[in-house]
Amino acid sequence: MTTAPPREVIDQKYELLREIARGGQGVVYEARSLLTGQSVALKRLRQEFSQHGTVARRFIREASVIARFAHPHIVQVLDAGQDPRDGALYMVQPLLAGAALGGALQGHGRLRPREALDLIVPIMAALIAIHRAGVVHRDLKPDNIFLVRDPERGVRPVLLDFGIAKLLDADPTAPRTATGALIGTPLYMSPEQCRGERAIDARSDVWSVGVILFELIAGATPFTGRAVTEILANIVSTRAPRLDAAVAGVSRPLGDIVARALDPDRERRFATMSAFLEALLECPALDANTTGHDLAQRHHASLRVRLPVGSGPDAPVAPLLDAGAATQVLSAPDVSPWISDTIVDRVPPAGTVTLAYDATPARVSLRSTAVLALVGVLAGAAVTFVALRSSPPPTFTVHVAVEPRAATVELDGTASGTGTLTRELPRDGRPHTLRLRAA
Repeated sequence: MTTAPPREVIDQKYELLREIARGGQGVVYEARSLLTGQSVALKRLRQEFSQHGTVARRFIREASVIARFAHPHIVQVLDAGQDPRDGALYMVQPLLAGAALGGALQGHGRLRPREALDLIVPIMAALIAIHRAGVVHRDLKPDNIFLVRDPERGVRPVLLDFGIAKLLDADPTAPRTATGALIGTPLYMSPEQCRGERAIDARSDVWSVGVILFELIAGATPFTGRAVTEILANIVSTRAPRLDAAVAGVSRPLGDIVARALDPDRERRFATMSAFLEALLECPALDANTTGHDLAQRHHASLRVRLPVGSGPDAPVAPLLDAGAATQVLSAPDVSPWISDTIVDRVPPAGTVTLAYDATPARVSLRSTAVLALVGVLAGAAVTFVALRSSPPPTFTVHVAVEPRAATVELDGTASGTGTLTRELPRDGRPHTLRLRAA
């Protein structure tokens, strides 16, 4: 009789169960707290990067930024530390059930304005909170918005990945990002980010939210290009198309709001995220069937919160939104549920196939993901796909982790044992078939 090998334990506190995502600088695991038995997500920075001053500071900053908030639409940090065995830094967060917004909507076309706004308004509320605390996210994109299965609302959008967030109240002379370095994801970067400007403020996040909202409703980002340099040039030198001209049924007032969020001159953009949100809540017609008042009714609970002004422990609190017409709108009664079934149906429940993305911040790089056709999954088998960066092109690596571990794994007709599969495949556009078998 053979016994299973002992599993790895981090910092004498967390037992690693399986790998769920891998990036250039670290790995994310499903882990179990030895003290409480709680299942968590543990993000572990590779040893060589834990000893690299710039990367380690960025990782620690991510943990400190997120730990400052207790918000239903911001991912939490449960713990952080350094493994005494090898010095690797780690961060512990809740193990979320659901899917990234980008993956959940992939192949499903565009959303109606109401559906898109129901996902974006809670994220805007979360961004108002972090902006009030002196933080700019700087890497907003669909892959950094996670749709969590929520028993009451069906789906709850949560803001992820603060790895390149900028602390506005930090020492401006401290070494962070050198002038001229581009940090973010090109399709969603503001013109000032594309130019490598150092003075990035909340208006950059306003731009990125405008891009995401445009993409959700139009089915494509307002700026495209065949290469990173072309995308950056288009963002800096051209104006975004109007949303109401690109999509039939979008009202002109909503088109005006999105156009202002995407103004290349940040002085003419919304000065704050709360001003952007107020404009949406005061909009007389978002489409033929939805007004800003309707939007405020559905998100009443999220919009009535009071937030600290500043980041200190004794900071005064103020309403989420500035005084204005939106204050009257928020007197409406709460209406729920506020996420449509169209969205809920696209988010897998716990224990089904999910896509994990490499969320490692990259300096101006576009990444592609491998797509596999999944067939023949029997009851009791769940799998996580992790598409890794190709290095070098023209190949990519696919890692599959299966629960239960006794399930057999077969890729393209070739059996690969039980529990896990790791294989390098040519990037030739050919589809692949993965089969799982379990009792």
